[in-house]
Amino acid sequence: MGDVYAIKMEHIHKGFSGVPVLKDVDFELKEGEIHALLGENGAGKSTLIKILSGAHEKDSGVVKVFGEEKEIHNPQDAHALGIQCIYQELSLVPHLSVADNIFLGRELGKKMWVNEKETYRKAREMLDLLSLDFDVKRQVRTLGIGAQFFTEICRCLLGNARIVILDEPTSAMTPIEYDYFLRAIKKLREQHISVIYISHRLDEIKDICDRVTILRDGKNVRTAEVSDISIPEIIREMVGKDASGYLQRQEGVDLTNAPVVMKLEHVSSSHIEDISFELKAGEILGVTGLLGAGKTELANVIFGVDKKTDGTITVEGKEVNFKNPLQAMNAGIGLVPEDRKQTGLFQEFDIKSNIAIVNLNQMRKMRFLVRRSKEKSLAEECVRNLNVKCHSVNQKMKHLSGGNQQKAVLSKWIARNPRILLLDEPTRGIDVGSKEEIYNLIHKLAHSGMAVMVLSSEMPEVLALSDRILILHDRKMKGEMPGEEADQEKILMTITGGEANE
Repeated sequence: MGDVYAIKMEHIHKGFSGVPVLKDVDFELKEGEIHALLGENGAGKSTLIKILSGAHEKDSGVVKVFGEEKEIHNPQDAHALGIQCIYQELSLVPHLSVADNIFLGRELGKKMWVNEKETYRKAREMLDLLSLDFDVKRQVRTLGIGAQFFTEICRCLLGNARIVILDEPTSAMTPIEYDYFLRAIKKLREQHISVIYISHRLDEIKDICDRVTILRDGKNVRTAEVSDISIPEIIREMVGKDASGYLQRQEGVDLTNAPVVMKLEHVSSSHIEDISFELKAGEILGVTGLLGAGKTELANVIFGVDKKTDGTITVEGKEVNFKNPLQAMNAGIGLVPEDRKQTGLFQEFDIKSNIAIVNLNQMRKMRFLVRRSKEKSLAEECVRNLNVKCHSVNQKMKHLSGGNQQKAVLSKWIARNPRILLLDEPTRGIDVGSKEEIYNLIHKLAHSGMAVMVLSSEMPEVLALSDRILILHDRKMKGEMPGEEADQEKILMTITGGEANE
C-alpha cells in the first residue's frame, strides 16, 4: 500500500444548534486501505461521514480528495468525487431485480427501451468480479440482507466509486453471508478502492481492516495499525475506561423455586411451528439461532402482533389469547422490538412523548387529558436512570444516537414495570459502552424479579446474559440448554443437527 491519500480531513468542526459535535477532528484514508472508524454512539462518527458524503456541511476545516482541496455541499458533489456511502437502511427498490437495481438510473438500451439481455450480462459480470453467486434476475425483496448489500456494492462500483463508506454492513448477515462479504471487501481493496468501515463488532475489525481511528466525545483520540492495537485497548479508548469485561458471564440467581410466569405449549403461527417452553420470574431466558430462525416471529406471537394458529399461552396461570399488543401490555408484557426506528419509537416525536406513549395511565388527568408536568418528570426520571445522553426531554428522537435511542426505548418499557419483558436484538448497532450499560440493566431487572427474554442472533450476547438458552432453527425449536453449560460450538452443533446436547 502506497502513501497516496484518498481522503485527508483536517481540523474539522461541526455543531448543531450551538452544541459542538466534532471538535478539531483529523482523519485520513489511504488509497486501497480499509480503515475502521470507531467510537461510542454519539462520538461523532455519523456526522464525520455525513460531511464526507455531502449530507452535512462542515462548519470549518479542510477536506482533501486525492490531494486536492474540495468543498462537498451535497451528495451530488460527493458522487462526482467518487465517494459513495452505503447505510444500514439500504436504498434498493424491492420489487425490481438485482440487475435492474444495479443499473437503476443508468439503464442500458436506446431511448425508452431497456436492453434486458445486456443488463443481465453486465450485472452477472459485476457479481463475478466480487466472486458472488446469486441470480441477477431475482427480485431484491426475495433475497437475504447479505445479497441485498452486495447489490448495493455493485451499484457503487458502477458509479465509479473510488471511496466507499460502509455503515454497519454486517449487522444482520448470516455467517455464510459474512464469509462472502469478507471475500467481496478484499476484492475492493485489490481494485485500489478505499473503504471507511464503521462497525460495533470489534472482532470484525481484526478480520477486515488495515488501520483504525477512534473518536470519543467528538475528538480523534487515536489512529493506529490494527495489528498494533488490541480489542481491550480499542474499548478503553472508545469509552475512556476498561469495559472489556461486558461479555463475561455473571453468576445467575437460584431459580429452582421461582414461579413460572409464562408457559407456551406447542404454539404455532403462520411463521413459527410447535414452540414449547416455560419462563420463570427473575430468569433471563436467551433465544438464539441464525438469521431467519424465527425469534422475532416468536416475540410477535407472544406480544399479540401476530395471531397464533395452534397451542396455548399461559401468563400468571391464566390461558391468554391476545388479539393485539394492548391486551399483552395489560397482562404485564412489554416488547422492545428488533427495529427500533420503524416499530420502537416515533422519530419525529420528542423523548418525553415517546416515553409517555406506553405510560398514559400514570399521567392521565382525566380520561383524555395528560398531566404535562407528570409527563415531563417521568421522562426526566427515565433519562436519568438509563443515562440517556440528550440536551433535554424535548429533543426529537431522530436527533439521538442509536445507542441513546435504544436506551430511551428501554426506559419507556421499564417505566411501565412489566412482569415479562421481551428484548429483541437489544444491542444491535450500538457501541460497547452502551452495551455494558444495557447488560447491567438486564441483570438488575432480573434480580428485581422481572422475567426477561433476550432474543438475539449475537451468540456471545446470549451466552453472557442467559440463565437458560432456547435454540431455534428454521422457525422451530431445535434444543435447550442451561446457560452455564452452553458455548457457541454447542449451539451451532444443535442448529446443524450435531450431538452437542448429549
